[in-house]
Amino acid sequence: MAEQRFDPRFPWLLAGSASWFGAWGMQQVLVPWLVVNVLHESATNTGVVQMATMLPTIFLLPFGGALADRVDARWLLALLHVAAGIAPLAIALSIPRGALSLELLFGAALFTGLVNSFANPSRDSLLSRVAGTQLTRAVAGVITAQFTAQGIGMLVAKNADALGAPRALAIQACVVALGAAFCFRLPGKPAGAPRREPLRFAEVASGVRFVWRNEVRAVWPLVAGVGLFFSGAYNVLFPVMVRDVYQGGVDEIAVLLFAFPAGTIFASGFVFLRGVRRKGAALITAQALGALTVIGCGLGLAFEAIVLFTFAWGLAGGFFMTTGRALFQERAPAEERARIMAVHQLAFVASGPPGALLAGALGDALGPLAATVALGCAMLALIATIAATSNVWRME
Repeated sequence: MAEQRFDPRFPWLLAGSASWFGAWGMQQVLVPWLVVNVLHESATNTGVVQMATMLPTIFLLPFGGALADRVDARWLLALLHVAAGIAPLAIALSIPRGALSLELLFGAALFTGLVNSFANPSRDSLLSRVAGTQLTRAVAGVITAQFTAQGIGMLVAKNADALGAPRALAIQACVVALGAAFCFRLPGKPAGAPRREPLRFAEVASGVRFVWRNEVRAVWPLVAGVGLFFSGAYNVLFPVMVRDVYQGGVDEIAVLLFAFPAGTIFASGFVFLRGVRRKGAALITAQALGALTVIGCGLGLAFEAIVLFTFAWGLAGGFFMTTGRALFQERAPAEERARIMAVHQLAFVASGPPGALLAGALGDALGPLAATVALGCAMLALIATIAATSNVWRME
């Protein structure tokens, strides 16, 4: 049997992903901290800012996938790395002038969502070109690099009080812009006649049609459930929980949020080394265990116990994300892969804004602990419905 191996350029994709998600990890700590602890805003307004990061992606992600299938994705991704540094720089410049506001953070979040709409499909398109014969393990490797860098970014942001918010935000901007240099080491667009005509709706929508006709359509609601029920618990309720239940600040927010990527690193690293054969069964099992750990986070236990529950949630999330992305990647035709992976991500980002608003509203009405339990129970109900009405268990 032929030896299985990665393309030699695969490490450059890992380096670029680390740059992007290292900066994203910093943002995950810095923005909620600025909203909750500096501006002293409510859970609802925290949800509004988190929603803004995902809002543009709902409308632009399919277009971003179609564009990535047409152009030289490495050049597009390099440009987006540079553009991604604009939002943190704008926030950094506002703070010394006393101009930091909820409106500015909302606008910066919208711009970040705009950039993400084009960056993520481009990265997925490039992944398939450097995976060699190891697509599932390549997906796991990218997720491992992503969450390792994200965790490091969170730990750097943990020192925002000592560094000063402007300096921490400037570091975030530099980290993400650095990734542009790695993009140029990746393969260009495959040879073929250039396409200069404008994008048509049928071309943009072809990824949706493929998913609807393929068995992976059963996976799509589970990914949507992550945005609707899990994302709000993590990004909205956890920072409020740290402030209102545990009387903590940026240090505690960073520690709690870091526990999730720490668990994900272990899980995706395992898949990278060993692989997963029964991906559908792993997907359902991991998502159910994740819902149980989210419920555990809302039980009002000691802060250290909540950190452990969040770490376990990250372990489950690592298996879910790796197997879910691999199921889509393996079934997608090469010429449409960016569009199809955009549909995969659209499940998360389209449900993210209502999920953030739902978490914020529940947090204000019930308190962050009871709201977290409610979201975990809702995810369990969704998982049971999908498991009973589809063949996800049998997907490999």
